[in-house]
Amino acid sequence: MKLFLLKAIDGAKEFEPWYDMSFAHVVRARNKEKARILASTECGDEGKDVWLDDKITSCSIPFLLLIGVK
Repeated sequence: MKLFLLKAIDGAKEFEPWYDMSFAHVVRARNKEKARILASTECGDEGKDVWLDDKITSCSIPFLLLIGVK
């Protein structure tokens, strides 16, 4: 299992207006696809589809985990 950071891409119209929405999730999952599915189950008014779309949200392993900082 890995930690994934999912974030809204700047300027995505799906996140306007800004209230009652989630803009980021930290998820523990086996892969990016599972991480996106988990994030989509905890969405706000932006809707679950945005967390499944890589054009609207990013999904990456946090940088500090890649370089081994504890």
